[in-house]
Amino acid sequence: MQTNKVPSSNKVLFNVDLLNMILPLLFLPELHSLGQTCKILRKEELSMILRHFNTILNPFIAQFYWEFYQTLQHMKAIIIGSCALDMILGTRNTPPRDLNIVVPHGSLSLMETFVKNVLSYHSIATICHPSLSFVVHDFRKYGRQGKVITITEPKRLMHPLHVVLNGPSTADMMFITAGGAVSFYPELTRNYHTVKTVSREGIGTGQKLGSIGKDRFDVHPDISFLNRPCHELCPSLWRHLSNHKEFITVDWDRRFSAKSILYNTDIEWHLNDYCFNPKCHYNIDVVIGNCDIPPRIMPYSPESVRQQSKYIEDHEPPYKKTFKGLLYAMACTEPLLVDIPLQDGVDQLNTLDELEVNHWVPSRKQHRRTFDTFPNSSTSPDDIYTVFLEQTSDYAAPNALLQDIARNINMEGIIEDKQPTSIYDMRLSNQVYEQLYDYIRRQPNRVCLADALYEHDFHRETDNRGNIYFINNHTNQDYEILLPAEIASFTCGTKLQAIGSHWLGRQTEPNYIDDNTPVKCPLACTMGRQAPKLVNDCWYNTIAEINIIIETEKERDEKNQETFIVKDCLSCATSDNTDPDVIIVHTQRLYDIPREQHDQKKNTGKASRMHKIVLDPVASTSTSQKTTMKAEDAKMSGETEHAKTNTVITTESTHPPTLLPDYGGPIFRHRRASLRQLNIRDNANNLITPDRWYSELRQGTLVLFAATMHGYVQKDPGQRSRKTWQLVAKSIKVIDRSNEAIEPRYKAVLPTAEKRGTGPSMALADFKIEKKMRSK
Repeated sequence: MQTNKVPSSNKVLFNVDLLNMILPLLFLPELHSLGQTCKILRKEELSMILRHFNTILNPFIAQFYWEFYQTLQHMKAIIIGSCALDMILGTRNTPPRDLNIVVPHGSLSLMETFVKNVLSYHSIATICHPSLSFVVHDFRKYGRQGKVITITEPKRLMHPLHVVLNGPSTADMMFITAGGAVSFYPELTRNYHTVKTVSREGIGTGQKLGSIGKDRFDVHPDISFLNRPCHELCPSLWRHLSNHKEFITVDWDRRFSAKSILYNTDIEWHLNDYCFNPKCHYNIDVVIGNCDIPPRIMPYSPESVRQQSKYIEDHEPPYKKTFKGLLYAMACTEPLLVDIPLQDGVDQLNTLDELEVNHWVPSRKQHRRTFDTFPNSSTSPDDIYTVFLEQTSDYAAPNALLQDIARNINMEGIIEDKQPTSIYDMRLSNQVYEQLYDYIRRQPNRVCLADALYEHDFHRETDNRGNIYFINNHTNQDYEILLPAEIASFTCGTKLQAIGSHWLGRQTEPNYIDDNTPVKCPLACTMGRQAPKLVNDCWYNTIAEINIIIETEKERDEKNQETFIVKDCLSCATSDNTDPDVIIVHTQRLYDIPREQHDQKKNTGKASRMHKIVLDPVASTSTSQKTTMKAEDAKMSGETEHAKTNTVITTESTHPPTLLPDYGGPIFRHRRASLRQLNIRDNANNLITPDRWYSELRQGTLVLFAATMHGYVQKDPGQRSRKTWQLVAKSIKVIDRSNEAIEPRYKAVLPTAEKRGTGPSMALADFKIEKKMRSK
């Protein structure tokens, strides 16, 4: 009699208790792979996965399994955090407290309705962790009986995977759906290692976020703990979803597949800007000399293209392979043949995503177009062409090649004689703004006010008169800011003229300008016409920081029970604009007594007697006298020009005030004061003499100010105290000249009043409407 013996392997398979003890401890991909070996294990594996999944979610969604699964699938939402970790790593003793859901942009309100109305949760918070603010548009937190559900919505044009791939560590870069799971660093996670990412910089010491701060993982700052080269785990290498080797997927229910979340997505990410593993080929000591990718200033001219090609050639470690491409740079009238390397760490080209096009064009897939036909032609090209486009901006710079083509085309519908490109278009095409702001932000000690923080980077001080000035916390010297701006017109507040912003007084009390009168010229400054978004953001951040300073001082005055009439240094370009968009910068004093005359006055005990000049009315009108005076004037003029051409002009130099064409008239009563040579320089760093100020600083000129901020306090007996805020330019450099018309200046006249008369005209002059106070 023959007995049927059960094989020893089947004994194991039929031992349900043993399976229930082993399978929950397996890594989810391993459990899924084990289930593919035979039908028995497939059945047990699927049953184990579903039981484990329901065990994790049951405390949060109770009996509403099917409704929750359908809601996730309909909205293309995903689950991250501790629930995803428990699902992929296996059972642990402590159940998760939070259920973290990420929904696509614009879908938060729908998920919120489900959580509140179906699951009966109540709202408890709306603020996410600061380290995730870069990718999070909206965040909600809900509670019920000790359990928490969070809903995260990414920013516009971002995918829910952006939230996953900006996690604080590698163990947080995973997600699950109702029928699948994806892990981006499975080898590290399955061994309970996690590496911090650049996103963790907002996490303070002792704080917890994601896997950081938990005992479940060994947290590492870099890959050095492997004690070998990083290879594919190098944190500095860029990765993209088109490479399926970067992640592992498991689907146990195809109706709710996790792979569907990855379809039609093109996301690039890396863990950190630098690798600190000394055994890695891409560690910081090797790559520190490489250029930025993308460069701060994109190549736009033949010279900059040659420089960028040199950077690619000198890259360390050397690129494995390069390909050829045509670059249509904005300032070039013909395409340039350039080398396009493979990305660091890539040996063979599999997809176009592996080309490092960011050396030439800061482009992503959404700015990439592939053509397999010619527009308006029945002829098919021999090859398929892919064009990488620079990211669009509000004001696209003119392309020199297209303009050159347009000028040479002579056909109906195209105007051959086009208006020449404006100076503002040329600034965009030559990337003047980008070069200027890049220079400013590379300067140390937070000299860009848009990037500085009041009381953190600079603080206030007062002098013995109560006037306010500011000290740089990094240098312990006067806080001098660099402010790029465009000079605005007189209608916006510019008063670059001989009298500056001096008040002329009244007819009965003219306010004369004498040797001791401080005359300054306010320059109304704007961010510039057609300025790109980079300039727009920096400009309004600068205005915001100035406003913070002024408002902080108002609060300080209120606490000290002091009241001032405050005049700030901000303005509006138009009357209907409620928000300030103009910054007023003052020059230094125009007129001052020369130093040698100051010294002479100190050395002289008593001034010598002045002799009157006897005027001969007859002689003064004689022809001979006029001829003599003209000859002397010509001689003096010649000597002045000779002295001007042979004297080295410095900021200590002085000039006769008449060098300004609008100087003169009875309002000026200077005796010893001269016109100062202000520190105003052209693009070649040469001083600009006062006779060229009006031309070189006309409206539309792009300049760079080095200025200090002051709060001048004026307390007059019997009057309310005043506090005037001024940005005072220590130096002004012309970055790009303007071709706008020079605004006319006229010599100032004493204030006058119209003669009073009678009749209808006088009646109209006397008529006025008085405001009535509204009764409360």
